[in-house]
Amino acid sequence: MAMHIPKPPGFLSMLKEGALACLSIAKTTRSTYGPCGLNKIVINHIGKQFITNDAATILRELEIAHPAAKILVMASQQQDQEAGDGTNIVFQLAGSFLEQARDLLKMRAMIELLKKHMKYLMVSSALLIWIELVVDEIADVRNISLVKPAIRSAIMSKQVDFAEMLSDLVSKACSKLASVFIYTLLQGSGVMSSQMINGMVFKRDVEGDVKEASNCKVVIYSCPLDSLQTETKGTVLLHTADELTSFSKGEEAQIEKIIASIRDAGAKVIVSGGKIGELTIHYANKF
Repeated sequence: MAMHIPKPPGFLSMLKEGALACLSIAKTTRSTYGPCGLNKIVINHIGKQFITNDAATILRELEIAHPAAKILVMASQQQDQEAGDGTNIVFQLAGSFLEQARDLLKMRAMIELLKKHMKYLMVSSALLIWIELVVDEIADVRNISLVKPAIRSAIMSKQVDFAEMLSDLVSKACSKLASVFIYTLLQGSGVMSSQMINGMVFKRDVEGDVKEASNCKVVIYSCPLDSLQTETKGTVLLHTADELTSFSKGEEAQIEKIIASIRDAGAKVIVSGGKIGELTIHYANKF
């Protein structure tokens, strides 16, 4: 009886190719890391040019085809969605781990054992390093005088001349909102005209028929309110007009069910950060 599980012949070469693909991404964004990071010129598939040092923007505009590299890009996107920053450190950490593990893979080390030990060392070492790197602690994150110095250092890496003003505005914006107000007029046209508003500001008009609501619940989505297309192409074969009618009715019923569930939850106002379809607006007006 075999004492180990046999692996396919191309397994190790597949691991090496995946590691190289992830390392190439990490090396691409390595020079943009930190407050003194360099800008890169990125030209996407439609010829649009970007000059930025933001790793999320760089990887969003590049066409990544390798599956392992795509997983790394998805991890950075999740980091951007949950924390709003730190996308580049995801690439650098993953690249560093893969670079250290590449030699061990060449020595035919067991992958499961390698994952277990790397996870243990990563957590134990990080806890020790974090204690040494702590400069100061903020007892109350709602206290503007305590939060402002921490925010100022991050803003100075991008806007040195306006760091004092912007750090004060950002610190005030971190306070809890008591209510929501919608403003239809934006005043000011420069950085020095910036001001903090106790509420939410929308740069476009209301899409539905109802233009005003008071004492109501508001639901906010960062995703589009529309029927989306999948990444893979799909083909639907329709033989008769009845099949076409049934297909469109099924899509309408799905949108109606979603809007009805929002209505049943007690929300009367919907705020979306993405596209809003005409069918969604129709059922929102209906309910």
